[in-house]
Amino acid sequence: METFETNRTLEPTVSGAVLRYRWFVLLITALSVGAAYYFATSTYVERYEAQATMSVQDPTATVLFDSGGAIRRTDYVSDQIEILRSSEIANRAAALASGVDGVDLTAFDIAAGLSVTNSQGSSLIFIVLRGDTPLEATAGANAIVVAYRNLLKEEFQTTFADSVEVLDDRVEVLNKEIAANQRKIAQITVLPNNQTRELETFLANSVPRLITLYDAILAEPDLELKAELRQQVGDINGQISTIASIQGLTPTDPELVDLLQEQSRLIDRTQALEERRETREIDRLLLGDGVTIATKAEGARQIPSNETRLGVLGGLIGFVLAATLAYSLTLRNRVFSDKNEPERVLNAPLIAEIPNFRHEGIKSGLPVRAAPRSASAESFRFAAAALDARMNADPSDHGLILGVTSSSVSEGKTVVAVNTAVAAAREGKRVLLIDADFGNQATTAMLLPDTPPELGITEVVEGGSAMRDAAVTIEGDGQSGLHLLARGWRETTAPEFFRLPATKAFLKRVAEHYDLIVVDAPPLLQVAYASTILSIAEKVLVVVPHRSSVSNLTELEDRLELIGSPLLGYVYNMAPLNLGMTLTEGSMKDVLGTDEAEPSRS
Repeated sequence: METFETNRTLEPTVSGAVLRYRWFVLLITALSVGAAYYFATSTYVERYEAQATMSVQDPTATVLFDSGGAIRRTDYVSDQIEILRSSEIANRAAALASGVDGVDLTAFDIAAGLSVTNSQGSSLIFIVLRGDTPLEATAGANAIVVAYRNLLKEEFQTTFADSVEVLDDRVEVLNKEIAANQRKIAQITVLPNNQTRELETFLANSVPRLITLYDAILAEPDLELKAELRQQVGDINGQISTIASIQGLTPTDPELVDLLQEQSRLIDRTQALEERRETREIDRLLLGDGVTIATKAEGARQIPSNETRLGVLGGLIGFVLAATLAYSLTLRNRVFSDKNEPERVLNAPLIAEIPNFRHEGIKSGLPVRAAPRSASAESFRFAAAALDARMNADPSDHGLILGVTSSSVSEGKTVVAVNTAVAAAREGKRVLLIDADFGNQATTAMLLPDTPPELGITEVVEGGSAMRDAAVTIEGDGQSGLHLLARGWRETTAPEFFRLPATKAFLKRVAEHYDLIVVDAPPLLQVAYASTILSIAEKVLVVVPHRSSVSNLTELEDRLELIGSPLLGYVYNMAPLNLGMTLTEGSMKDVLGTDEAEPSRS
């Protein structure tokens, strides 16, 4: 037994929704473009922009000596861009620009109109400023460059001055340690009176000079003064060493040796710090402002209006909005757009695809008769062949009672029932077509438009009329072909009639004399007694029109399951014409095989 994967969601696609509601989408998109264009033109204000460029470099990279204190950062350019965007630069630039005649820029104006970018992987920075006049834009862009250079130089000058001050403080501490250490050496050394007097005289002459030099250095550091101070300290140490030698002091005296070594170490450290301080002073003098190349803004250009850009943006927004609405509408009213989609709802196979007659210019509702060589007629022969294959596959389907229905009116169920019955009869089957849609009788009107029969199924079942008198031969003779059994004229109600045991017994009895009984039932979702008719049918054929509602077919399938009517399959009706079916060459040259044609040599 065949099985089919059931997927009753049939979620629509956005593209399908847009195509379905294309005029609505086009209208919303056009309105959005117009609204955006109107907004752009009505709010446009004439403005100008000027561009200045500069190449930045870490100022510490330009010093003569590098003691290792400078930090090299790969993100230096990014940091400078953030500095240029800062409120400090905006405030400074506003103050500078205000000094230009005709320029009235605030820090807010600069921050709002500033754009700072750079070339990827380079140190080149582009500074673009927008202003109400060309002069404001140009003066503001140049003021930003000047403000940046001033700020950076001030910061680095401050940093170097702070480092020199730290070195000075350390030198002062070391000099104090040297003086204290010298006093300890003097206390350890014991000299004769005359030598003591000489040392005291020497110290009396030297100490005032040492104090004078020390005060002078504190007031204004100078290399020559520092050299003289070191010389004086060295002379004192030499005098003490000489006297110590004369007195026979042992150079290995532990305490004295330690003091002399400490004194030498302190002097060396002091000298090293003074040299480093001098280096930092030179670095400060050589320090740059962080800008290697700067190009001033020489003029400003008018900013073009953005009608086109806003129009495109408005169109895009409108299209997205319209597509969203179209998709929402499609979700609420999903329809079939392909012949294979109903299979996922009905869980039953496609029997045939019937094209829209109008696409072939066929005006008749019976193309099997009126246009037998048309693609429409051939599709009904496909349906008849499929039914024949089903009956041959299952011998119990001989004399099959087939109910034909649809979800609602105007879906072509009667046209499908009549044309399929005619096609099956022309294939040699004995077919009975019952017009069970008592409220419409469209089947009878199609086949017998001018002479409605005097007897029908109601007279046969309830009035005792003979079947041979009620059944009208449409094609063939009385023993084969197509017979029509109309409603008849007897007063009765359809729901009561089709619930009668006699009606059910009649259908079973007559099925023994026909290969196929086609029952044209009313629309299942609109006529209640259609359920009664289909419940006594052995199989049901559902007609599904192209672009019909998914929800309706889902409800129909649920109703069939409720009444227990087995589905044979479905016919996809009024589909777009497949151009391949209209070919008149090769096997399609004579679909009936009745014409004499020259054999193909291909």
